[in-house]
Amino acid sequence: MAEELISFRTNYYISSFPVEARFYQCIEVGRCILLSYLLQSPQELSEFQDELSRREPLGEWIFVAYYALALSD
Repeated sequence: MAEELISFRTNYYISSFPVEARFYQCIEVGRCILLSYLLQSPQELSEFQDELSRREPLGEWIFVAYYALALSD
């Protein structure tokens, strides 16, 4: 399995699942950890995007990108 970049846009419509969302969670100023969240459905994508839209302006999360799994040769 390999990763395939889907989009750097936070609000991106995705029709094929699962999708991995990567983002930084900032614990304090200058201290952030990279996390990923596996989205299994359009509902989970919508919930993630809603949470992201609440947390990013507060500096709690920094979105990176959406990725999909692709078969490697």
